[in-house]
Amino acid sequence: MLHKTLTDQLFWTAANHFGTKLEFFGRGQIVRSASYRDLLDGARSTLAWLQTLGAVPGSFVVVQTANEYRQIELFWAAVLGGIVPIITPHVTNWKNESEVKKRLLNVCNLLPRSLVIVDRQMFLTHSVKFPGDCRIIDDGDYCDDKYRTDDANIVSTTSKDVVFVQFSSGSTRSPVGIQLSNENLLSNIADIIHLLRITADDTTLSWMPLSHDMGLIGFHLVPLAAGSRQVKLEASDFVRDPRSWLRAVQTSRATLSGGPNFSLRHLTDKVGPDEAADFDLSSMRCFLNGAEPISARVLNDFLIRFQAAGFRKEAMLPCYGMAEACLGVSFAPLDAAPKVHRFDRQAMLERNLAVSTQGSGIEFVDVGAPTPSLKMRIVGENGESVANGKIGEIEISGVNVATAFIPYEAGADRFSEGGWLRTGDLGAYIDGGLIIVGRRKDLIFVNGRNVIAHDVEEATCRRLALSVGSVAVCGFSDPVDGLEKIVAFVATRSKNSQALCQSAHEAVAEIIGHRVAWVVPVARILKTTSGKLMRFAMLRDFLHGKFDDVKLGAARTSPVLQPSIDSTLAPIVELFAVLLEQPADAIDPDVSFIALGGTSVKAIELLLRLQEITNLPLDQEMLVECRTAREVATYIEARHGSYDANRQFDDNTHQTGPKCRDYETGTL
Repeated sequence: MLHKTLTDQLFWTAANHFGTKLEFFGRGQIVRSASYRDLLDGARSTLAWLQTLGAVPGSFVVVQTANEYRQIELFWAAVLGGIVPIITPHVTNWKNESEVKKRLLNVCNLLPRSLVIVDRQMFLTHSVKFPGDCRIIDDGDYCDDKYRTDDANIVSTTSKDVVFVQFSSGSTRSPVGIQLSNENLLSNIADIIHLLRITADDTTLSWMPLSHDMGLIGFHLVPLAAGSRQVKLEASDFVRDPRSWLRAVQTSRATLSGGPNFSLRHLTDKVGPDEAADFDLSSMRCFLNGAEPISARVLNDFLIRFQAAGFRKEAMLPCYGMAEACLGVSFAPLDAAPKVHRFDRQAMLERNLAVSTQGSGIEFVDVGAPTPSLKMRIVGENGESVANGKIGEIEISGVNVATAFIPYEAGADRFSEGGWLRTGDLGAYIDGGLIIVGRRKDLIFVNGRNVIAHDVEEATCRRLALSVGSVAVCGFSDPVDGLEKIVAFVATRSKNSQALCQSAHEAVAEIIGHRVAWVVPVARILKTTSGKLMRFAMLRDFLHGKFDDVKLGAARTSPVLQPSIDSTLAPIVELFAVLLEQPADAIDPDVSFIALGGTSVKAIELLLRLQEITNLPLDQEMLVECRTAREVATYIEARHGSYDANRQFDDNTHQTGPKCRDYETGTL
């Protein structure tokens, strides 16, 4: 039964669904289990603590604790008191200026007089200057024996009141806060429960962080409203070993789970055909595949690989969502095999038409129809609705769509006439289903976040001392491998543009936190008569092969250096090359792992591989301290002496994994 506020919902669920309903796994074992009644009691005593600290209705509480059960307790404590919670990705590296740390400080800068709840270890060992008048609170000061549930002052809220803020994942600019009301959330939750036919008999399983809308709303608030059992894995466990998810499905007999496209790739990369048959996934009736562009190839590879484990193709449910709509925007039909369309490439690029073809073309996965509470339309360049099969920008409207943002001006250009939210995504209707074909020209989707191209370009120009407008950055999802590819155009009239392109490659890669596939030297950056960069036109020309003779791939833009003969550095350069799928002579030992194309997943793999091969007690500190191959070698020699590798790293013994969107590890 659904209610008008989250507070009423929690009280009803706690009173009507008994027994253990939440199980938290860490390192392969249950680290915490609790009933919904336990959760309510813990939230009430935590609220009593927050209120002694001065938290009042409408104020902000930023949750920055590592323990996920504690994150949920703090979230609900704030909700019960009319306080607005924000769960931010946990900062594991306070020493260096990591992306997640910068994001947290940016969030705090937008929330004056907020309480920031941190772990005791961080509180005791690090002195971090937070902006404004934010108060840093040690969560270790809370004691559930000291604060009674009856001491909490439960605050009544209305359906229109803001209940929490979901922040976007911006890194090159200040993130934007999306203010979600009780009405926004509960309407979307009701739609999801209805479409997926979720009941108290279901068991949900998730590894997605609670700072992500899919993790918090999709796999905590939705099953809570339905009275379902919840099983939660640590994101880091899934990243290190995706078999932990397979074992959890088998052990818990989970019926609903989900994750982005990269998680499917991670599973198929790490679990071979013979090993897949050792697991039992037959209990899974619905796997939500969303949160990033869906690759038909990756989806199909997963279905083939895990058919032997009892995973039914009808259980795979592609969907489309965004934080501005709380979570879900459209869902493919339940209990139906995913539908894949193949479209003619030329018709898409030249005429903005999704025309089916039997020959070679681009494949896209159908993400279904809009949720019952939502209206959707496809519009052209001038804001006019377009016919079925015509590609345009997706706009949405409905009770679950947020209308308020932090800062306030962030929403100024998000809505078109009539109150339609511009999603920034391009798509088309085909046979009643939605196809996502790309993103608006000024957005780049990397590592689970929308990055504004203009911000990256300005930062790159500043770093390289170029005039504004000398760099254009575009992104597109490669339909073959499902990976996001970044193209940077650099204006140069020099006959020898190699050095500038190399510098641009490194700058864009470090600023955006993603590998740059190609750098293209051009005589000029195309612009409109008003001076706006024509990114889409340049990307279209690139995809048509106009720049094939001059484009420089990532390996070509890296200086060809012979690895040092140093006994420690040489094998580390080899390992960088294996993990990044590049030749060893393309690895500059003084360029950061991220700039060379590394991701947080690959950074973890680097650490684990070094532990295996060197048999040295290396830990997370190495990822915090080191960015380059030379720094890793120096770190190892300083603590363990030189390491003499008599053999090269064998690429055949290692399978690389995909990028991880939400798990932050050091600064490599």
